[in-house]
Amino acid sequence: MRTGADAVSGATLVSGAAQEAVLNALNGRAGKTFLNVEGSAMPVASIEGNVVTLTSKLPKDFDLELLDIRWGVRNEEVVPVDAYTATVEDDKLILTFNDMTGMKAGYYYVNVVDASGKYRSPSFEGGPGAAQAPSFILSSGLTEKDLSFDGKGIVLAGGSLSDYLQNIEHVLIQAEGEEKITEQEIVGHHGTLSTFIALDENGILNADGVVKARNGDESPLFEAGKKYTVTVSAFGYPDLVFSYAKEDEAGTAAALIEAVKGTYTALFPVITDAQYDEIWLAPCVEALGSEMGPAAAEMLKGACNGTLYGPEAVEAYGDGSQGAAFDCLFIHGVSTITFDGTVISGKDEKGETVFSHEYAYAGKLSLGGMMDGLLYETADGDAGEFRYFFMMPDTPATTYHLEFRYGSNIEDLAKYNEGPYAYWLAAGFPVEADEKMIRKVITLFCEENLAGMQ
Repeated sequence: MRTGADAVSGATLVSGAAQEAVLNALNGRAGKTFLNVEGSAMPVASIEGNVVTLTSKLPKDFDLELLDIRWGVRNEEVVPVDAYTATVEDDKLILTFNDMTGMKAGYYYVNVVDASGKYRSPSFEGGPGAAQAPSFILSSGLTEKDLSFDGKGIVLAGGSLSDYLQNIEHVLIQAEGEEKITEQEIVGHHGTLSTFIALDENGILNADGVVKARNGDESPLFEAGKKYTVTVSAFGYPDLVFSYAKEDEAGTAAALIEAVKGTYTALFPVITDAQYDEIWLAPCVEALGSEMGPAAAEMLKGACNGTLYGPEAVEAYGDGSQGAAFDCLFIHGVSTITFDGTVISGKDEKGETVFSHEYAYAGKLSLGGMMDGLLYETADGDAGEFRYFFMMPDTPATTYHLEFRYGSNIEDLAKYNEGPYAYWLAAGFPVEADEKMIRKVITLFCEENLAGMQ
């Protein structure tokens, strides 16, 4: 056996096998001999301690050369050559690692070629799970109970979610009552990268994903109203199986309105009261230290306690690149706002009704491309500046407050630093909230904003 420099350093997935396949095709399949081996050409005999032993099913005159060892299904991360030694004994390739306890869980591709040039490299036909290409898998040690789906994405009780996602073999999606299974793979059956859209880089399920066929046809991964069984298989991890039902937009809109039912006052005048200064200070000091923490707390308290919006705010802050203070109060004379099913109403400081209308879902809307929410519209002709309510997905149960806009023009409601609603986003807080909820909303606000500062 020989070990040498990576002769195919530009290949991240199929290494020498892909290049040889192309050359053979261009030469009418003349040149190197195809291996007559089914399954792995070097199956794993054992993994004990720091030693991985592979048994060779290669021809006797295959001059084994180990180029490198790569981790993950994309084969992009090369294991340092000083992390292991490789030896051949009889028909076995023995890989002795310095310390396997520090190695990542998942799929490891053992990149070998025939140094004599007679044979093709073991191919990737069938994908990583069934290919000729030698490989071994290290277990994460997790059990089925350690993997879960929280309604939006995958959650691990231990280990690295990023490592898990880089070792996905496939995601199987099957609608209830249907035989057809949609298979999503990072690496396809021919060893090439596939169009994988089932999960994003954070493990979030792509509920609105669309599969595009070679002929141009498109089909959704999930259809509203259907129930699905989703199976996620990853090398080195137990399978994760969960049920999923995509809610249609109308259902989502109805659920949000139900979740925010109650009466709200403006959030920031409540939580920036001096009696809560210590609650603001604690997460800031924990994140930034005692020297910078107090200044950070004051900065955060003022960031959403502005009193300017619309043209006045644009004149004061411009495009916001030099800083701005958002106005998060209720505007147009409103002191409290009540959500009661499809009816939204508001009262002034004296308790007099300012508006009261019935609203219906009107579609999705994005606030300057930074925040996405749901738009509700009333059919009442006298609604004026209360014709539309633009609701963000916050609820008292999730983020302990609400964020929303209301107004008379959809285009203006979608702009955050220009127009009549510039630098304004109302933040509501339940009027019956106790100090425990106040502590939660302040802590969450600080943690979310301090994450970037750290």
